[in-house]
Amino acid sequence: MSGGAYFIIGGIKGGPKVEKILRAIFALKSEARHILYVGAASFNCLETEKEFMNFMSDNFPEAKAKSLNIESRPEHEKNHPSPHEIKEAFFQSDIIFFNGGDVPRLKAVFDRHDLASLCHESAEYNNAVVGGMCAGGAILADRIVCHHGNETTSVEEGSGILKGYTVSCMMDHPNQETKRLEALRQISSSSDTICLGINRNETVIFKPDGSLYCLAPRGQTAEAFIIRPCKTSEPLTDRRFI
Repeated sequence: MSGGAYFIIGGIKGGPKVEKILRAIFALKSEARHILYVGAASFNCLETEKEFMNFMSDNFPEAKAKSLNIESRPEHEKNHPSPHEIKEAFFQSDIIFFNGGDVPRLKAVFDRHDLASLCHESAEYNNAVVGGMCAGGAILADRIVCHHGNETTSVEEGSGILKGYTVSCMMDHPNQETKRLEALRQISSSSDTICLGINRNETVIFKPDGSLYCLAPRGQTAEAFIIRPCKTSEPLTDRRFI
């Protein structure tokens, strides 16, 4: 891995935590000013886009925020920007942020617009910092362990930008965490993939040299963990508090 960094936010509760995490992400690239918001995973993309843009205006007035509407519902496709406009938006951005939502919906958008290539090229040649919230960050991995209600899980295909990783953004409900941990352990025991469990309010940063570390609020006891092939889970020991 070379070029810019990648990030996965496990999910957030509370506006102040969003601000702290985004400031830490902005700090990953010197003089970063341009952030691109892509809300294609959500079922209410326009509403979440408006909330994000208002948040940026209120908390990061010095930044230049831009949004890209390429969600997958057919009734919105006629308003999609052209491939050239999408490519230009990516290559002009210092930070590319995908919001959370539905993994298969976001994967369909990635495939339709070849966003994996655009993300990779933006990081490789522009040193852009690329990632997102929950599904919007996990989509970077090879595979994602997803939850469906409190009882069932599924393994979905990601974009493969972060090769060799399977990711689960852990939820609050004990049943979800137990079942997704079981799924990660099973995947790790039967393949060469590295499995990551990222808790709410935590962010895992993938550095250009291939190493990774976790950003977390001070005082948070739950820890992001890693399961290497055929080994037991262990916490990410490189933790930085914000």
